[in-house]
Amino acid sequence: KQIHGNKVLEIGWTILPLIILIGVAVPTVKTIFDLAKPGGPNSIQVEVIGKQWWWQFGVETSEYPIYNADGTPKLDADNNPVMANQVVTANELVIPIKTRIEFSLKACTTDKPVADKTTEELKLSNPCNVIHSFWIPSLGGKKDVVPGRVNKMVLEADKPGLYTGQCTEYCGLSHSVMRMQIRAVTQEDYDAWIANLQKPPVALSVAKAGETPTKAQN
Repeated sequence: KQIHGNKVLEIGWTILPLIILIGVAVPTVKTIFDLAKPGGPNSIQVEVIGKQWWWQFGVETSEYPIYNADGTPKLDADNNPVMANQVVTANELVIPIKTRIEFSLKACTTDKPVADKTTEELKLSNPCNVIHSFWIPSLGGKKDVVPGRVNKMVLEADKPGLYTGQCTEYCGLSHSVMRMQIRAVTQEDYDAWIANLQKPPVALSVAKAGETPTKAQN
């Protein structure tokens, strides 16, 4: 003889999972919107460019003069000092703790995707036409770095330390070397790091006029 099921149980095992899902969904959706927020006026702007095969970090700073390889100031056509508003590093970035860092993720600087090209022609005409994926797992989620687009990501380190990351999108034979690291330090140490990068080179890569080049400079 066929009988109906237990209505109390059927209603219960329908409502209980629904309550659990709602409990999980609310903080998840809130976190998604929090992560999508811009860094704000007090955030540090960092331009990240995925190269073949390394990461370039450009940290926005106040203007400072650029120096030549021989330690002399770089001048423009009118003999005025050439100024920059970024310090640029490769594969390693230093950030202050408890400060929001807004990353602008790019696959290249000026190149654009090229249509109707063979693979070899594409490599020659647009060497940046590769998708990477930026990921520092201990600081936050990952985002793709796509040619022709600028993706945004905001991260913040709560405590000092070394945070390592890796490109998670297969981008060629040297994909395994697409690693990066972020060193979180105090605000004082960060300010000292920026000031040091804005100084003239300590060890000159070329000899000054009238000087005999060293073995390293040769």
